[in-house]
Amino acid sequence: APSQPKLKKTRINWSKGEAHERLVKAVSDWDNNTGDKMNDNGEPLPIAEFCFLVGIPCSTFEKYIRNNKSKRREIGKGAGRPALLPKDSVDIIQDSLARADRANDGFSRKDAIDAILLCTTRLMVL
Repeated sequence: APSQPKLKKTRINWSKGEAHERLVKAVSDWDNNTGDKMNDNGEPLPIAEFCFLVGIPCSTFEKYIRNNKSKRREIGKGAGRPALLPKDSVDIIQDSLARADRANDGFSRKDAIDAILLCTTRLMVL
């Protein structure tokens, strides 16, 4: 019998989009004992049931609801170091490099770096 191909798991970014909104609502409900946290009898659900109900893994959710609020992970703050330039500036630099190289003569590495530095210094002034 042929076996089913394994589905590749995808990472959910809890810092933006629909997943972020779902996490914000779940943390708010959990902290305020409202919404999905309460069962039909008005009693709070155990964390495992609540996580299943809202569709957030317990291991992820627990990082956002620590009793000591100083140890909680900040909602909306993605992993990794912050970007050096905003996304719109990066888009402008990418477009300008592509247009400068449109003749397909090839930008040397030094020319590309000089163009990036020129763009970033001009964008920082704006």
